[in-house]
Amino acid sequence: MPRAEVLYYCLLHDSGELFAGDIPFGVKVQVPGLKDAMDQAEAIGRHQLGLKLPELTKEERIQAKICDYLEMHETGEHEMNLGNRYAEAVVLDTMHAAQKLAKESCMSEHVNNWLRERGSGKHVR
Repeated sequence: MPRAEVLYYCLLHDSGELFAGDIPFGVKVQVPGLKDAMDQAEAIGRHQLGLKLPELTKEERIQAKICDYLEMHETGEHEMNLGNRYAEAVVLDTMHAAQKLAKESCMSEHVNNWLRERGSGKHVR
């Protein structure tokens, strides 16, 4: 079980988007400086809400981000099942991002097994 601080972080990490908005997946990486600007805007939003994210270890941050990617992956799969062909990019991009990040931690096998069990295994490398 993760520490309570990790669960709290997972519940609140996107709360700053109430102030800053949400940028489509991948754009923060593609536009220089946007990630830092959005992180700052989200921090302002959390501050206005009176929220402070707990400190996590590097491994905990990686695991939380992997979970975030896999949640986006599931949302993309749901959209594809509803007939949204444009969601395929979200499904593939989030899957690859989760796999890449998992290689930096002890989660690679877990992520790939999870994807296979869900039927996303046809895309797992």
